[in-house]
Amino acid sequence: MMDQRLQKLRKRIDSCDDILVKVLGLRFQIISEVAELKKDLKIPSLDTERFSQVLHRTKNIAVSEGLDPNLIEEILNPIHKYSLEKIKKWDEESR
Repeated sequence: MMDQRLQKLRKRIDSCDDILVKVLGLRFQIISEVAELKKDLKIPSLDTERFSQVLHRTKNIAVSEGLDPNLIEEILNPIHKYSLEKIKKWDEESR
């Protein structure tokens, strides 16, 4: 039988994971809206300056939360890459 304390902690981790997934879903909904607006405004999807700002801001938050800022970069880079791939796919589907 698993220790009750361990079960409670695991349940809290599960809740955090649920929140992370829901926040990612929300983030991708917003990215879809941004992609549509950029398309209407004829602005390129890739904005390296904006992504640099995002990395800088979130790495600072990571430090203030006692997290390794490199971890945040390792998490955000594939999210950014996936976002660009999704935007490209949406563009291709709308042609």
